[in-house]
Amino acid sequence: MKKDIHPTELLHAIQSVMDNGYYYSAHTSSKLAGLFRERLDKSTPLQKIILDDEEVKFLRLVCSEMTYKEIASEMGMNPRGIDGMRDMLFNRLDVKSRMGLAMYAIRHGLVTF
Repeated sequence: MKKDIHPTELLHAIQSVMDNGYYYSAHTSSKLAGLFRERLDKSTPLQKIILDDEEVKFLRLVCSEMTYKEIASEMGMNPRGIDGMRDMLFNRLDVKSRMGLAMYAIRHGLVTF
C-alpha cells in the first residue's frame, strides 16, 4: 500500500483486513489476475501445479538429508510409492532431479532456512 493512499481507500483496506484477514488493492488484484492468466496461457495448466498435502510434505522432506527410503518410512509409504510420487512430481513441476524438487520447494516458500 502506498503512503499517499486516499483516506477512503485506507478505511476500505483496514475494514477488509478486519473482515477477511487480507487486503488487495485494485492494482494488486489486477497483477494477480495477470499472473494467473499468464500461467494459463502457458503450456502448463494451473491444475497441474497444485500440490496436495502429501506432495508438500514430500517436497519438504526432499530438502532434508534423508534418503528416499527414510522419506518413505517417515511418510508411512513403501519406497516404490515414493519413487512414483517423485517421478510424477518431476513431470508435473518440470524438474529433472532431487535438486530441482528442492529448488522448487524453496522458491515457492514450502521450505525456509
